Amino acid sequence: MAELSAAKGEETTGDPRVEGAAAPGGGVLTLVIFAAIILLSTANRNVVSVLVAPIQKAMHVNDAAMGALAGMSFTLVYATVAFPMARLADRGNRRSIVAVAVLIWSVMTALCGAAANYLLLFLGRMGVAVGEACAYPAQMSMVGDLFPLERRGGAISVIWIGSAIGTAFGAYAAGRLNDLYGWQVVFFAFGAPGLLVVLALLAFVREPLRDAHGGGEGAAAAVSSTWREDVVRLAAIPSAGVLLLAGGVLNLAFFVSLAWLPAFLMRTEGLSATAAGGIFGAASSPAILGILAAGFISDRLAAKAPRRRLQLMAALLAAAVPALCVMLITRDPKVFFAAMVVYAFLTGPSAALLPAAYLDVTPSRLCGSMMAASRFCADVIGGGLGPLAVGALSDALKPAYGAEALRYALITIPAGMALAALTLLWSARYADQDARAAAGG
Repeated sequence: MAELSAAKGEETTGDPRVEGAAAPGGGVLTLVIFAAIILLSTANRNVVSVLVAPIQKAMHVNDAAMGALAGMSFTLVYATVAFPMARLADRGNRRSIVAVAVLIWSVMTALCGAAANYLLLFLGRMGVAVGEACAYPAQMSMVGDLFPLERRGGAISVIWIGSAIGTAFGAYAAGRLNDLYGWQVVFFAFGAPGLLVVLALLAFVREPLRDAHGGGEGAAAAVSSTWREDVVRLAAIPSAGVLLLAGGVLNLAFFVSLAWLPAFLMRTEGLSATAAGGIFGAASSPAILGILAAGFISDRLAAKAPRRRLQLMAALLAAAVPALCVMLITRDPKVFFAAMVVYAFLTGPSAALLPAAYLDVTPSRLCGSMMAASRFCADVIGGGLGPLAVGALSDALKPAYGAEALRYALITIPAGMALAALTLLWSARYADQDARAAAGG
């Protein structure tokens, strides 16, 4: 961990568009605060998955509507907001962007608890998506400037521990609060902590120097380049398109898992929201170990050849497919839990390795745009199409299979995981040359 504190970018020139003071306390404190932000983002994003049954009962909507609430509400926002916000992140003060974004999604999460009908709840979730669309590109762009390639995977793995904790604790907390107080209180409780994180961010995190490892030359280009020039530069990166496709397919599997597996347990095993959330949350916990281990291992591999980061991720995803199949086939909650422990350990690292791979092949001045493109692909292919398609398929199969319909609809998860592994191997062919070009600015 000591090496993480040796973050780059601590010089300043006084131009707020380009750089700022170093974070007091070093890179580690910045990572901890970013991890807290990702924790809240993940918990707020996934809270609907545990609340499927009570929301359906209260608002009289079907599985397709819940799939749209879990995914399409975010996709519509990313289609319009992500890229303008990323362009701002490549030019403006990223710390301020993140602070405003966290404030937006915290307030909108709380307002979801006051929604009187499905439309208002859907609009509230779109508000949460606005915050995420603004925060993520700016955060990852800052990390790209704080840490060089050979430390980046470990740094991002520390941040994405927050995602694993948010998935695990958030699922249990949402289920427990729902059983005790109702689903509206869950949204109120999940929105409040964001205000404290915003204060910590403003107090302890400073804007890093842009493109420090490239000597800062890319910073001026970032301020002066046009939107069309940025798109052309991203399109010229050979591995970028394939890597974005891999991220989209992989996130299809992830979003479907997060949106529907708790409901799957409740529906097929008759579990309460607390029990299903507890199983899902506890089984997700090993992802923390997987994220940390793979992050630092991938840094050692990427220091020799950046393509090895992608090859490691592909191997982990391929190994996770059998565990995922067991989860969908078994009718024993204990076997489901054991298989999900393996699944979480093997797939969790992708949350850190994929952003690191994006940053590896992207010049600093384009990192915000690249991360926005990655989230757009993830949310359109994964978040938008995945949960909605599975919900619609479950509705179509319900007359024939009843409560088992969702089990058969979830076959999209292992198929997406296998396809993502193959696509990552394809993109690895270009990663080394693209990383060298990115390092040159």
